[in-house]
Amino acid sequence: MRLNIRGIDYHVERFQENRDLPDLLLLHGFMGSGQAFDHLIEPLSAFCNPLTVDLLGHGQTASVISDHAFSTEEQVEDLEILFEKSVRRPFFLHGYSMGGRLALQYAVRHADTLRGLVLESASYGLEEEKARAERRDIDEERARRIEADFTGFLENWKKLSLFSTPAQIPGERLQRYEAMQQNQRPDQLSLSLRGFGTGTMPCCKEKLNDLDLPVLLIAGALDDKFTRINSEMHRLLPGSRLVQMDQAGHRVHLEQPEAMVQLFNAFLTE
Repeated sequence: MRLNIRGIDYHVERFQENRDLPDLLLLHGFMGSGQAFDHLIEPLSAFCNPLTVDLLGHGQTASVISDHAFSTEEQVEDLEILFEKSVRRPFFLHGYSMGGRLALQYAVRHADTLRGLVLESASYGLEEEKARAERRDIDEERARRIEADFTGFLENWKKLSLFSTPAQIPGERLQRYEAMQQNQRPDQLSLSLRGFGTGTMPCCKEKLNDLDLPVLLIAGALDDKFTRINSEMHRLLPGSRLVQMDQAGHRVHLEQPEAMVQLFNAFLTE
C-alpha cells in the first residue's frame, strides 16, 4: 500500500492482520527495500504480523529532491506518522544496518510506542568529530561514484569484506537480493548517503542507558567491526540481550534466516 507522509508516498507492505498476534515492522539497510525480507515473511507470520516499509530513497517509495529530507530528524518524524497509520501500538521494531541506525534513533525518541527493539548489525553512530568528518568524506565519494557509474559501484560494493560469508546462500535468494539493489535509483541513493550517512547522523550513545525497552542485538560472529560495536551497545543498554550469530557476517537475515526467525520468535514471545 501507499501512505502519503508529509507529501511523500511511502511504500508499505502488511502481509497479514491477525489481531491475536503482535505487529513486527522490519526496516532494511542501504540499497535495500522491503523485499530484503521476503524469505522471512512466511515463517514470521506464524507468530507475528510482519510489515515492511521501503525507506526514503529506496525501493518503491517516492523520490525526493533534497538531502534534507533524509536527515535523522525528518526521517524519524516521517516514521512516527507512518507507524501511527500502519501498525498497532505498542509494536516490535527491527532494523538492519542503516535501518537499524534509524530504528535506534526512533526508539530513543519514541520508546513508549514500542514493545521491543531488534537491531541487526546496527550502531549508535560516531562519537568523535574527526571520525564523523572522515566518514562524511567517504560517503561523499561513494555518492559521486554512484552518480557517475552505478553499475561499477555495485560491483565494488559486493566485493567489500563486510559482505563476505561462509554461509551457503541459495542462488535464487541471492539473485533476488542483488536484483533489488540493481533496481535502486542512483540519485536517491546518493542523497541518502549525504543526508543520513553514519558521519551525518547524530550519535545517540549517551541516550542508550536511559532506553527502558527490551532490546535484542544481533551481529554476525564473523563481522568483527559490528560485534565490537554491539558488545559496547549491550553494555550500555540495560534491557538488552546480545547474540553473535555463528557462520554469519554483516547480513545475518540473508545468511542465517532460520536462526534469525528463531531469535525473533523467542524475543517476541518472552
